[in-house]
Amino acid sequence: MELLVGHNLAADYLKLKRAGWIRDGHEPELFDTMIAAFFQGHINVSLADLTANIRHQHISEFNQSMLDGPFPSKALCEHNSTDVEATRQLYMHLKDKKYPPAFKLDMKFIPVLADMMERGIHCDTDKAERMLHYAQSQMNVLEERIPLNPNSWQQVSAYLGTPNAQAHTLEALDNPDANDIVLYKQLEKQCAFLEEYAKEEVIHSHFNTTVVPSGRLSSSSPNIQNVPKNYHTRSLFIPRPGHVFLIYDYNAIEYVVGVRLSKDPELNRRIDAGEDFHQYTMDYFNIGRTRAKNVNFLALYLGKAKGIIPYAGCSLAKAEKFLATYPLAKWSKQTALIAEELGYSQTVLGRTRPFESPQIAVNHVCQGTAIEFVKAGMIMCHEFHPVSQIHDEIIMEVPIQEAEEADKEVKKRLEHNAFGVKVKGGIYQNWGQAL
Repeated sequence: MELLVGHNLAADYLKLKRAGWIRDGHEPELFDTMIAAFFQGHINVSLADLTANIRHQHISEFNQSMLDGPFPSKALCEHNSTDVEATRQLYMHLKDKKYPPAFKLDMKFIPVLADMMERGIHCDTDKAERMLHYAQSQMNVLEERIPLNPNSWQQVSAYLGTPNAQAHTLEALDNPDANDIVLYKQLEKQCAFLEEYAKEEVIHSHFNTTVVPSGRLSSSSPNIQNVPKNYHTRSLFIPRPGHVFLIYDYNAIEYVVGVRLSKDPELNRRIDAGEDFHQYTMDYFNIGRTRAKNVNFLALYLGKAKGIIPYAGCSLAKAEKFLATYPLAKWSKQTALIAEELGYSQTVLGRTRPFESPQIAVNHVCQGTAIEFVKAGMIMCHEFHPVSQIHDEIIMEVPIQEAEEADKEVKKRLEHNAFGVKVKGGIYQNWGQAL
């Protein structure tokens, strides 16, 4: 099999495909030196930084002046040839290092990532403009009513007699002026968001695989993962004409990962039987599902007994007993101890992270393993055109006439995993409907 080496291959994969270097049915094996360096513990993974740190050589970064004059300019040609040689040398340095299965997964994920960024997600710019104008008019009304500068925390604190101007502090006052200030700040954030997203009908966010140590994707230019989680805002994101969204969320995947790795018979039996896996905690404290869910995640990530009390409405002694006997909490403590002893924590597919704290160690195992399932699912569903990935949620886009069959097939593929993780979701006209 042919081998294609590059630095940040996702950025160039489709260009190479259109140029004929990559043909359908004859895809080469991929080796991305940027991702490889990230797996070897390098934090700054730009080609220039890695060349300086590993090869002790200096290469110039691209700048816009290289496009001046006749194309291609001499400066651009020299820059490109230097980059190619630097990438080759970096590959020679990295190719024989040890890599876990998670690295192979990330290599297989590159074509999916490239297509997702190229395809982008559509935005209803007309609706965004209307929402922006309405929010601005509401801000103008509030500015007339609020007797100070709402953006000055010093003025807000002095006027209301509070130690700070944070939203939770002001909301606790039950004061009309404080309520207006909180609303004003919310509208201000909404306007900033709408001004950014009302510009383009298709949003091509850049998804990064070498930022979060767990392997979870981050997003930039713009950061689509920061889109507020409410219907009105998320309903701005729509499929292209003649298409619908297929949106799926891996149900409580980090919790399920922890339960599976704990190997506790009763908790695993509940998952296998399709029962509510929060029922154990609901029964223990006689509380509702939402509160039990909060308690369980505190237990998973080594929360303290005092933190459980507001959700469970129990005594400190009962909260302490729960953490001492709950199988998932016991697994988390044991996982953190092993990570501290080894000096690192590790996902199911072998992605490691140096030990920093017990909470970070457990988070890496659960979150990192979760995103491995998400990536594997997206690879299996590449043909259904993923357009965005936010935490444990995947958004795909298919023609309307293919939606029902695609929905069945995608669910089957996403749930084809060793841990029996289930997904919830289906067919939607906009992103907001999936909430």
